[in-house]
Amino acid sequence: MKRFAMVLCTIAVLLGEFSLAKATVLTFDDLASTQKYEIIPSGYGGLNWNGFGYAYAPSFSYSGFQLGRVSDDHVAFNLGAGAATGSGSLFDFNGVYLTAAWRSGLNIRVQGFKGEDLIDERTVVANWYSPTWFDFNFSGIDRVVFESFGGTDSARLEGEGAHFVMDNFTFNENAPVPEPATMLLLASGLVGLAGLRRKFKTHQPDPTPDLRISCL
Repeated sequence: MKRFAMVLCTIAVLLGEFSLAKATVLTFDDLASTQKYEIIPSGYGGLNWNGFGYAYAPSFSYSGFQLGRVSDDHVAFNLGAGAATGSGSLFDFNGVYLTAAWRSGLNIRVQGFKGEDLIDERTVVANWYSPTWFDFNFSGIDRVVFESFGGTDSARLEGEGAHFVMDNFTFNENAPVPEPATMLLLASGLVGLAGLRRKFKTHQPDPTPDLRISCL
């Protein structure tokens, strides 16, 4: 009986590994730089980046670059205020902190694609004086695209343009889906174990031992 229960625990853990996925939070603080800003290297955090740079925020004047920091001193931003993309294998885009670099009421359209298919889309509004966390929860995408537009340049700031600042980009890599043959094998094993248990109970006396078994 103890062996049977331990086998069940083991199978439960193995099945759980197919569905568990750990969230990855990209802070951009582990990117070394000797310049005011540089291009985010392809492959950073397991994704490919296009149109994104990262900046050492204290080197900028008072703006969303400084005020948009959430973790330490580096932030990401869209180069030239243009469209910027993060892409890779299938992932779930959970959310991110966004701040306008120079404007109030900056619109940021965020789109999630799988191949050429648009899976999800949302437009949010950010300001220069504070970072805002936005939940996106785009599931099963391989590309996320950011485009910024609108808003009003602040007379209090030296810079201008539709740049946005990004920090703590959070996503989950899609968990592997077990193949049908694997699931059939596991199911057959469970059925066989259940039959063995019935046979054991039929031919053996029950000494009623303490069978409290933990999977942890």
